[in-house]
Formats: sequence, C-alpha cells, structure tokens
Amino acid sequence: MNYLFVFTLILTINTPIKKLVEVPITSKSQVYEINKLKLTIKSITDYGIQIIADDNELKTLNNAGFRYKIILNDYRESAKNLLAKGNYHTYASLVQELDSIAINYPQITKLDTIGYSVEGRPILGLKISDNAGTEETEPAIRFTGCHHGDEVISAEIVLYLIKQLTDKYSTDSYIKQLVDSRQIWCVPIVNPDGMYGYSRYNSNGIDLNRDYGYMWANDGNSPYPFSQPEPRALKANAETHNFAISFDYHSVYNVVNCLWDYTPTKPTMDTIMLNLAQEYSDSTGYSIVHGYDWYQACGSCQDAMYGCNGTIGYTIETPQDVDPTPVCVSNASAMLKMIERSGNMGISGIITDSATGNPINARVEIEGVDWKMYTNPSTGFYHIVLLPGTYTLKVSANGYANKEITSIAVGDSTTSINVPLLFNSKYYADRLLTIEYTGILNKTLSPAALGPEDNKSLSIGTSGEVVLDMTTPIKDSFTVYEGTDSTGNEGYQVFVSNAWQSGFVSLGSGTGTKTFNISSTGLSEARYVKIVDDGNVSNYTTPGFDLDAIESYRLFGVAEKNDYKPNIILCSNPVVNKLAVKISNSNEKNITLKLYNLAGQMLIKNIISNGQTSFSVSTDKIPSNIYFLKVEGKNWVTTKKVIVLH
Repeated sequence: MNYLFVFTLILTINTPIKKLVEVPITSKSQVYEINKLKLTIKSITDYGIQIIADDNELKTLNNAGFRYKIILNDYRESAKNLLAKGNYHTYASLVQELDSIAINYPQITKLDTIGYSVEGRPILGLKISDNAGTEETEPAIRFTGCHHGDEVISAEIVLYLIKQLTDKYSTDSYIKQLVDSRQIWCVPIVNPDGMYGYSRYNSNGIDLNRDYGYMWANDGNSPYPFSQPEPRALKANAETHNFAISFDYHSVYNVVNCLWDYTPTKPTMDTIMLNLAQEYSDSTGYSIVHGYDWYQACGSCQDAMYGCNGTIGYTIETPQDVDPTPVCVSNASAMLKMIERSGNMGISGIITDSATGNPINARVEIEGVDWKMYTNPSTGFYHIVLLPGTYTLKVSANGYANKEITSIAVGDSTTSINVPLLFNSKYYADRLLTIEYTGILNKTLSPAALGPEDNKSLSIGTSGEVVLDMTTPIKDSFTVYEGTDSTGNEGYQVFVSNAWQSGFVSLGSGTGTKTFNISSTGLSEARYVKIVDDGNVSNYTTPGFDLDAIESYRLFGVAEKNDYKPNIILCSNPVVNKLAVKISNSNEKNITLKLYNLAGQMLIKNIISNGQTSFSVSTDKIPSNIYFLKVEGKNWVTTKKVIVLH
C-alpha cells in the first residue's frame, strides 16, 4: 500500500511567535521555581535553562524575577531554515522513504497506520521482524521520534536505524539475528502536523509529551489525559504489542533520560534501568540522568510506558546539527545493542489457559519490583528484562487463580518460564489507564490498585482521580476496597462507563470499603471504573483515598468452569442471632466470609483457616433485613442471600 498522501488540509497552528531564550541559574532550586510557571523548558545545563516562550510568557518569567537573553527570535522559523538546507527529510519525503522501504523489503517489514494526527495525517509505524506480518512469541521493542515536530533529528535517528536493519539484513549476521528474533517497531514521526508546520506542538497547540495519562498535570496546554489522537495512537500500539523496552528521541542535548520524570522517587527497577542506560551511554558518550533530577515533566511518554504498561522507558536527548549523519551513526550502535538487550536477558514465556491451551491476557511481575507488565493479548507472550540473579515470578489474570513460581535462576541469557493458569471466578481491576499528579509527597505505587486486595494500596491524592480498566466488564456489583493507613473510612466518588475517556455515570459516593451496583445506571455492563477523591485532606504521607482493589462479582453466584464445586449450606435461614454455615466437598485451608447489606456495605469479614468446615456468623446486632453472604476460597466464590429476623 502506498502511504504517500496529498493533503488538502493546511496546518494552522494559531499560536504566537515563540522565542528561544536562556535564563542563567546559580542553583537547582531555580529550576523548580521556573517549572512552577508552567513554561516550556527546552534543555538545562549547569549554568542556564533554555525556554521556548512567547511575549506573554516572557512577561510571566520577568515578573517572577528571572532575567533572560534571547537566543532565537523565532524558534519555529529556525526549524524551517534547518530543513531548507536539504540534509533533513521533510514530512512528505520521509513518508515516501518509509513507503519505499516497505515495498523493497516485504518479508521483514510491515508498514501500518497506527493512528492519525489532528489534521488527518497518518502516524506510521514500521514493524521489522523475520515474519513481520505475524504476531510472534518474540520480545518486542519500540523506537519513536518527533513528539515535538521541530526536533527533526529524532525522526532521522529512527529512520537511520530502519535503514541499517533492512539494508544490512541479508549481509550482516548480527543484524539478521536481531531481526529474526525480535519484533522491532519504529515510529519516526509521532507528531506529523508539528513536523509539517515546523512546530514543537501539534495542530491543537498541545505539547504531546505532556499529554500522556500517567501522572498527568495539565501541563503543555493539555486539557485532560490522553486528550490528543497522537498519544492515544502510541498508547494503543503499546497495549497491543507489550514492548519490553521503549526509546523516545528528542533534542537538543546529550542525555540518556531515565525514569521518573514526575518524581524524585526512583523506580523499583532502577538498577536494571541504569545498567541499560550505561550501555547506551557507552556508545554515545551521553550523560545519564533521572528525568526529575534534570527538570520535572508530568504526562511524559516514558513515564506512561512504565506506569501504565510496565515497559521500561527512556527519553534520549541528542544534538540537532546541520548534518544529522554523525548523530544518527552514534545512536545506531546503541540502538542495536538495546534491541539485543530487549530479549537476551531476563525471563520470558507464554501464559495459557490450563484447560484449553489458549493464550491469556495476563499480568506478570517480579516479587520485590511491585510493577506489573502484560502479556501480548494475542499470543500470551511476555518478556521481563532482568539482570542475573534469582527471582520469584507472579502471574495473575482475570478469571484465573494467581500463580507464583519461586527460585528462578536468571543468568546471562533468557530463562524461559511458561505458565498455565487454572480458572476461577474472581475479577479485579486489570490495568491503570490514567492517574492525575497531585504532588511528590505520595510514595505509594499505582500497581497496588490492581488485582486482589493485598494490604497494598494506591493513595490517589487529595482531589485526585484514577481510571481503571476491569478488562472483564462488570455485570452487576463490584466492591471498592480501602487500603490500610493511619486514616480509615476516607471518602471518594465512583463512576462507571464503557468508554475509558467519556460517558461516565455516577454511582454516588462512598467511605472506606463499599460495594456498588451498576443497575441504577441503566447499563447492562461497565468496563471502566473512575475513582475520585473527595478532597478532604487527612493524611499527608498517603494523601487521598487509599485504593487497595476493585473486585467484580455477581451477588447470586456464577457458574464454575472447573470440577471443584464446594457445597455451601445455610443451616438456619431466616436467622435470628447466629447464622450457621456448613461447607462440604471442600479441600480448602483458608475460607473467607463477608456479609454485605443491601447498600453494598461490608459489615462482617471473617477468615477461617485450618480446613474448618463449620462456621457461624453473629447477627444479633444486625437489624432485620436482607443481606448477602459471600463465601470464597482460593479458586471459587459463592454468594448466598441471608434473611435476618429478630
């Protein structure tokens, strides 16, 4: 297919002329002061901050007490002049180049339109692999460029890598081995409208690298998380192909930028991330920095890649010289090394249904890392990049029992661990889609809100909100579990929808752990849940509602798909003061009983251990009414209606 289009649309970025200025600094604290002004920081040295700003923004800078000198009077015009010299591709010529490569190398390339820009230009992704048209069980890696349309060197770097992989495939054994054993995705131009119009921003005037939904903070003119089609396209591409590592290219400095951008807290995989960064630096000579330590950025691509998907993300800042070739050559060797590293260290395998052998869309994590990544939804394949050591792998999926594999020895090559899962009837929040940034004091981790209740929780921040994907839609009721901190029964509001960015319907407010029913919304099912903190400040260490888990279930039970079916008997129903419960055909060591009222509030929770098969629940202090008793074991759950009469 020919992807060279003739556009009738004209780019009209209605923004004032932007200047490039430099502000001298004498301390790091001044960086944070300028960052609070929400100006566009281009780069930072030990001596100054380069800022892209219009006249009104410069007045803001001046009023805050900062002096500056003008480097370029028209920053957008400088990018246009650079392209006019003929050493860089224009948007049209780069699209034509990609089209030509796909035609000349049909066996190892597949050119896809992964989305469209605001003005309808295709965002092209080129997949390079030995069977490019097939989704294989191979590690995947992604390289992206031109989030900022005027940083044209970033597109050249990604294009140069593409040419290295395709032109040398038949003659270079190292490159052939990489292509044959990996799925390599290259997206040279994330912001087609910006590149076409020589602008940092897209045609809505949005900084796309502040529009991503993980720790989004209304920066870069972004009105809401993932507000623009370009980041949404990158999001969908990442969720489809479960990349192990992702690199995003920018200019104009010499930096390997590591997680996180939004907070000084280091990620739990910091050691492996710095190890990979050092290997990249060894090839390029670029310095290594944690994003926040350079300057804070909220809503960045690299933070979202790891925060939402568990993909290790980097931002590479490079020079943008008149001749792009030396920069491209310098980065190419590092990029090839990262392709190698994306699949030759760590743990990989396939997660399947134990009964059918079909692949499962599952969550995988390493004990002690506390971050989840995901299998490829069509193949069940996963790959976690790790240094040599001994690890415990945890696997979970909606509708399946969790599984843990201990004492996995990882050496200098990949260790293969395939995991079959047994069916059960438990369904939880599966993936975090968006979360607002509410301050760096919050040290809780967002994956704590996923999967079953485990006494780990995400504090969503004062007046913060989070949107979660249940993956398996809620049919009737679900329970929001509050985590444990020094403040209990914190308040929040709950909304549900079948579209992750719109159409949310309120289910009202809650405090602490509470069950909600979607019947009042008129929806037959709901896939997405939004939790919004009520804004009452009660704990500065873990501010906002502490979300431990969201569990979906049917009040009157669900059909089991395995052979193990315990029999639950209510010995007296209606009941006066004590409900007696017996269970037969059970081999469980631990059974949990939870009693709910009609409003969905959990009144009683008991955990019975040691294989006991007879239980009692005191009801003498409970008003006469109808209740629901939820009894659950490791791989099953049953709910019974209870009538209390005094």
